[in-house]
Amino acid sequence: MRQRCNNKNLAQYKDWGGRGITYDPRWESFENFLADMGEPPPGLTLDRRDNDGNYTKENCRWATPGVQRRNSRRIRLVTWQGETHCVKDWAQKLGLGTSQLMLRLRSGMPLERAMFPGRLHRSRPDEKAN
Repeated sequence: MRQRCNNKNLAQYKDWGGRGITYDPRWESFENFLADMGEPPPGLTLDRRDNDGNYTKENCRWATPGVQRRNSRRIRLVTWQGETHCVKDWAQKLGLGTSQLMLRLRSGMPLERAMFPGRLHRSRPDEKAN
């Protein structure tokens, strides 16, 4: 966390400190960080709930790698029928491949059609009788 926010030589600095992401000044002391966040449960690492927010007790949690991947700026969220999920979760819920759903959405297909579970067939123009 401190390296990401402070070390301009870090390749990914642009994604944290370079965007203005900071951390609670209390967390300069590891003891204060530990008092606020506690020990990480096995398999979990530090995650910010709001990726545009700072590292603070209110904005941080211990999360699995899967939760963290879905909480990335690169993840596309889709709201449909009152629910919001990332494309991967929608694809799983609808029985589609993630890349299949992403292609539908990127093509500009109307959401009602893109979210159709199953294979879509192109409509063919009516054949004219000779």
